[in-house]
Amino acid sequence: MASPEAQIAHIWRRLGFGPGPGDIAAGLAVGPQALIDDLCSRAPTTLADWDWPQWQDGDDWESWEEFGRFQDRIIEQFARSANPLQERITWILMGLLVISGTDQIQYPDFKRYTNLLKTHALGSYHSLLREVTVGAGMQWYLNGFENQVGHANENLARELMELFALGIHDPVSGAPNYAETDV
Repeated sequence: MASPEAQIAHIWRRLGFGPGPGDIAAGLAVGPQALIDDLCSRAPTTLADWDWPQWQDGDDWESWEEFGRFQDRIIEQFARSANPLQERITWILMGLLVISGTDQIQYPDFKRYTNLLKTHALGSYHSLLREVTVGAGMQWYLNGFENQVGHANENLARELMELFALGIHDPVSGAPNYAETDV
């Protein structure tokens, strides 16, 4: 069996990004179950907590340096947020519910996407998917601006179901998860 210190560190790695200074000692003082209960019941952070960078020229990033400042702020929040579980789930969602990263995506689009992930991290995936779908990032990613009747491979509904919702086939039965009429 793992040592109590290893158990506490494991909890922090699973429900956050690892323990910070003093987290192991605090976790040992309350015990593993109390630590889990605490991390799972913390109030979500909000837009006021995220403190996104503001650009001189409005909402367009003019350089990769400005984009880097935004990315740095995201990483800083992962490490120091008052709600590590919310940040951990946000990070997972960034790899699951991806958007386009082209020149057409500007700061307001990427900030909106990040805000949606953080806001919905502890909530409904269905609601998150609906809101992300109408954003410019998802429209560019799935070529939503170019969709035409008769081009099934570029159908937004089909791509959403295949990539972000149901998948093509049920993993157990192998049956299709949706029919053409659902699209």
